[in-house]
Amino acid sequence: MPKGSTSLPREAVEVLGRAQLVGRQQVHLVLIAPRGDLPFRDGCFDAVITTEVIEHVPDDRKTIGELARVLVPGGLLILSTPHRHWLSFLDLGNLKFRFPRLHRFLLTCLGRVSDAAFENRYGGQSGLIGDVSVQANAWHRHYSLGQLQALLADLFQIERYYVFGPMARLLWPAGTAVGRIAPPLGRWLKRADHASRRHFASQGFDMCIVARRCAEGEPACP
Repeated sequence: MPKGSTSLPREAVEVLGRAQLVGRQQVHLVLIAPRGDLPFRDGCFDAVITTEVIEHVPDDRKTIGELARVLVPGGLLILSTPHRHWLSFLDLGNLKFRFPRLHRFLLTCLGRVSDAAFENRYGGQSGLIGDVSVQANAWHRHYSLGQLQALLADLFQIERYYVFGPMARLLWPAGTAVGRIAPPLGRWLKRADHASRRHFASQGFDMCIVARRCAEGEPACP
């Protein structure tokens, strides 16, 4: 999208403005069309980080292909996304797709959001339904490790992955905060966080992978 495009949601314009103000000359912002190619030449990055993005795009395979294109052979991709597990159906982000009328009622009648504001955010005019790209089967997706492996096949090899369990949001911040005044207790809380990630891997709410870009001419990644 061209800079200053009126199709951008107001929230996105505000976020970009704050980032430019904070980053000054250290951050270079580029607006990217959700269905277009990345505006970078082939192999121009040694590493790419994408956090909580792949589940929102209209074509995840195309997006992965573009990330592979702009990476040098052997470059690293660090990607995080919601982890698919047996409680994924409770994702409140999909309420607007499961129960659109109820979703509208909750926001416009109980949440006091105007009809115009609701249409602007969830009507799809900006290319988004909330924070999910307009697509044939709009959905806030969750991925299992196997699904990510299939999505990245022939382009990346996953070297490491982490599943963040349901206690991570409590234990890790608590360990960081407590560690400032009681380092032994802080370290114990962080060890407990790592243990909880192993025990609750099947119920983990988020997954992060580190993957290597396959080199040209290299046999297909396993």
